[in-house]
Amino acid sequence: MKKGGVLLVFLSFLLLITACGRRSEEAISDNLFDYISINYDQSIGELEEVIKDRLNYIGLDFEENIISQNKEEGEERVGIYKFNWTTNNHKLEIPLFGDKGQLLPYIKDEIIEELEQIFPLIDVSWEDNEDDQFRRLKVDLSFSAQNRGLDVLAHSIEFIQERPKAKMAIVIDDLGYDWSGIDKMVNINRPLTMAVLPYPPYAVSQAQMAKAKGHELILHQPLEPLNPEVDPGGGAILEDMSEEEIKETLIENLESLPPMVGINHHMGSKGSADQRIMAHIMEVLKEKGLYYIDSSTSNKSVGASTARKYGVPTGTNYLFLDNIDDKEEIMKMLDGLAKIALRRGELITIGHVKTNTALAIEEMIPKLEEMGIKLVYGSQLVR
Repeated sequence: MKKGGVLLVFLSFLLLITACGRRSEEAISDNLFDYISINYDQSIGELEEVIKDRLNYIGLDFEENIISQNKEEGEERVGIYKFNWTTNNHKLEIPLFGDKGQLLPYIKDEIIEELEQIFPLIDVSWEDNEDDQFRRLKVDLSFSAQNRGLDVLAHSIEFIQERPKAKMAIVIDDLGYDWSGIDKMVNINRPLTMAVLPYPPYAVSQAQMAKAKGHELILHQPLEPLNPEVDPGGGAILEDMSEEEIKETLIENLESLPPMVGINHHMGSKGSADQRIMAHIMEVLKEKGLYYIDSSTSNKSVGASTARKYGVPTGTNYLFLDNIDDKEEIMKMLDGLAKIALRRGELITIGHVKTNTALAIEEMIPKLEEMGIKLVYGSQLVR
């Protein structure tokens, strides 16, 4: 069901609840009973199907994820009314790994928003205690009984998820030039962050392809290298540029591509060490709400420290994982980075659009997940 149908569902819900009460009231009153009996079980049961549909819409399979359920009978007298209902209690475990894995902290707001559009009354509790093996989101869904001052608890849903032992973001640089390796890379069914160069011939088409597969897009911004003989490519930011030129270049690069959520830098051993250049870059990122990953192409980079100064969410590349273009070597590097991630709790690494890199990542996914490492987007690790 698309979001446009939510209002119709909600109106149908109100009509359903009201109609249920009216039918009961008329039937009992005609027979001169001493109270009017209203039973909401049918309405509550029908709304459960709507809940399942809304959760499926955001990628949560209700039937696959449910681990326990029970029912509780409810009864309440309010004046001349006697209300009966059955509360449906459900516990769902959200998958952490596999092709349907999602991190509960990052989807909890979406879950709440979907359910708020169905039920008029919603109560939410969120538990994220590091001493607890599980994170927990509990959502109670209620409605007012015939406007008689009684809130009926129709559904209580608890979403739980085990904590990952570590999180790792893999950034893939250099989208835009070569088609070799791109198909294998974008078809990896886990979160990857794709860094797209501005202006190469296939930048837009490859960015669109990656986005369609669910990957995150950032600009791979060329910065000036130390070696003047090396060309950083189109859209580069250079040391002799004015503030206006730096900002215009970055903005034009961003506008040349599909929407980006952040940037990292291409080359830039000279540019990333220049406080003035990085300050002007951060001013643009701050204004546009984008994040920055320091590619660490120089041990003198001031990128991350400048980002923090300007309040731009930032993270730093720990190591490049494919300096040796060999699948087995890249797998060894990933294995070593995974062990470091387990010690640190989280880690960002950068690779490139290469067939061997894609094959190595794909082959290492089961081992990474067996180790308890969750692959995430760059946006989920920047601070």
